[in-house]
Amino acid sequence: MGQHGELTPQHLAFIDAYIAGNSGTYSATIAGFSVKCAATTACRLLKKAHIKAEIARRREVAVEELELQPEKVLQRLLVEMDGLGPDTNADARLKAAELAGKYLGMFIEKREVEHSGEVGGTGRFEVVIVDP
Repeated sequence: MGQHGELTPQHLAFIDAYIAGNSGTYSATIAGFSVKCAATTACRLLKKAHIKAEIARRREVAVEELELQPEKVLQRLLVEMDGLGPDTNADARLKAAELAGKYLGMFIEKREVEHSGEVGGTGRFEVVIVDP
């Protein structure tokens, strides 16, 4: 039963549940392993090379699929601004509007800078302020 590197349907169910963010113990019960031995079974499964490799492979694929693209982030901010997010409230809408505005370059921060002394060359200089 999948002792030497083959993934059984039960192993795949365990991996699916584990990747979804469940604990190893809960994932084992979801996959149909004995509730009484779920913790031990999860520990054993998570030590198997072929199961560890499949979990790592799926996580790598998930990271690639979740690659953040500016358009995707902006779209999510717009959904939140419109109050259509699952946990949207006034603070979330305001923060989304602020972040979308920053992304679009709508807010330009201006600061007064005092300078004493000579400026060489054209008499012009540029000050770049980087927020920590």
